[in-house]
Amino acid sequence: MNLREIRIALLDEHAAIRAILCDAIVAVERCRRGVPARDELHAALGRLSTAIAAHNAHEEELLREIVPKLDAWGAVRTEVMLEEHLQEHEELSAAVHAAGTTADVGTAVLAVERLTMQMREHMANEELTFLGEELLNDDAVPPGVHFGG
Repeated sequence: MNLREIRIALLDEHAAIRAILCDAIVAVERCRRGVPARDELHAALGRLSTAIAAHNAHEEELLREIVPKLDAWGAVRTEVMLEEHLQEHEELSAAVHAAGTTADVGTAVLAVERLTMQMREHMANEELTFLGEELLNDDAVPPGVHFGG
């Protein structure tokens, strides 16, 4: 994959995660109105958990070797991705689990709302830090730098 393809693939995954977040919010709103939507909410959270785990693994696989070579900030970006970023992913996964396992619908609703806000902020930060077109752009590859095998 070239850098543009990597960027598009990861942004597509973000779009899919955002769509699942919308499904969870719809279920939350139904629960708020007293509509029995607990199973719908749990299903959305299960899909979200799966999508986050797959995205994280794919992101790390695609970016781990590339980010350090992109520019003078590559080492710093790599450190963020491998330390702070991984910790953030773990916290988000834990929030998905907590929102999906609480017995109280009101608590689940609040957890899903917090989770949605966290996920949106997290993905926006990734898109600025790791997935910007100015960074993952085949025209910007320094001479002599090769990615992949």
